[in-house]
Amino acid sequence: SDEARIRELAEAIRSKCAQAQQMKQQTSSTSVSTGNMQLEVRRRLKEVIVRLQEDVRDTSMTGIQQRLQYTAQKFSLSFSVQRPLNLPTSCYISCESFFIEVCLDDNGYIISTKL
Repeated sequence: SDEARIRELAEAIRSKCAQAQQMKQQTSSTSVSTGNMQLEVRRRLKEVIVRLQEDVRDTSMTGIQQRLQYTAQKFSLSFSVQRPLNLPTSCYISCESFFIEVCLDDNGYIISTKL
């Protein structure tokens, strides 16, 4: 009947309005969540730096790079190496917002680190 169809459509409209309201609430909580995510990323990067200081004992170039890569993977971060000609080797541990640069001399000794 027409009356049943009208009730059915009205219920569908109420349901869509409720879904839209939920999406609006989720969107506003997402901006708060993004701020929390940035704090979490900073906290994790600090953990990585502490871990680097604790774990990096091998002074060979390969050993240092392997430990840096392992540490990055453990925290679900990216790892890359750049070996520019006549410059120190740079290892990068990174995510979307931040990166850590570790510069190594030819013997594997850490020259500098940057966050």
